[in-house]
Amino acid sequence: MKKMMNKKTLAMCVAAAALFTLPLTASAQLDKLVVKDPVGTPVFVVQDSGNVGVGSATPTIPMHISTENVGQYLDAFGNNITAGTAADIRTTTGTPPGGAIQAISNEFLIRYAPGVAITNNFNTFRMIARTDSTTSDNFNGHVAAANFISQHQGTGTANLSVGFITNVANRSSGTITSAEAIRAATPSNLGGGTIVNAYGIHIQPQGVTGASNPYGIFQEGAGDSNYLAGNTGIGTETPTHLLELSGGAYSDGATWDTGSSRTLKENIKEVTADEAMAALEELNPVQYNYKKVKDENRIGFIAEDVPELVAMNSRKAVNGLEITAVLTKVVKEQQKVIVELQEKLAELEQRTSILKPRAEIINR
Repeated sequence: MKKMMNKKTLAMCVAAAALFTLPLTASAQLDKLVVKDPVGTPVFVVQDSGNVGVGSATPTIPMHISTENVGQYLDAFGNNITAGTAADIRTTTGTPPGGAIQAISNEFLIRYAPGVAITNNFNTFRMIARTDSTTSDNFNGHVAAANFISQHQGTGTANLSVGFITNVANRSSGTITSAEAIRAATPSNLGGGTIVNAYGIHIQPQGVTGASNPYGIFQEGAGDSNYLAGNTGIGTETPTHLLELSGGAYSDGATWDTGSSRTLKENIKEVTADEAMAALEELNPVQYNYKKVKDENRIGFIAEDVPELVAMNSRKAVNGLEITAVLTKVVKEQQKVIVELQEKLAELEQRTSILKPRAEIINR
């Protein structure tokens, strides 16, 4: 049974007709559906061929998104994204610079809009992870803007499994002043809060079960150099020198200082004169050159041949400070002997001076 349309239904149909313009002329036969903005400019077009245009009145591909009229490519969250941005994947609002997304062969290319000058920082792909936590109990996990995982499943062997690869490629005849494959930018604290520990790179332990050779950092380029501007600590999180070890040794560039503070030592006892003398007897200085530095002659000791008193556990190195300690003890003992001999000599000279006049009288 047919029902009559009420006034409300009729008004809705009239409003819908005002938005949709059906093809009526021969020039518009390619358009099955056209949606226009308030000034009459097509913003959404569906052609008879199946091509769909968003911001383009003449789509030439199945999905043609253009900034020609709408001022943006794609806006997933209703943000005012700058014209030319193909896609902005993020968890907060913002206006990144223009760019384009292209699928070429097996590549997914994100590039800056051709012909547009780069006047500020340009991020081809930017992700922001955001949490709105007001107390420490609200969020006890971690926030990661990107988490890349390379998974290997099955029983076969993967020769190489990489979670993240990045490099810089210069495909022009121009110049790249600084090619940085990875840059850890300075943390921003726009809210005025507190950042307790700011790590540019934080490498967690790699020695998991089944890992034969765990490395935190593995650099293959033997000819590459590494530059560190600030203090570096090995085994210590609070270095106060250019290079500082947890055992107390450090260097500020000119010399290497071995940690020798009493606070770093235990089981302290004197070296006896006999021990020092015995060690000195076994020390055998030799001349040599290192195999990797054949044109430089050196003088020193062979680690495997030094006496037990000054030997390192590995028997692969010699601590010059320990040799110095042995020599110091021996010299001090010899100095005692010298002083005793000098005293005896002075006594003999005194006796001689007394006996000399008597001898002269006798010789007369």
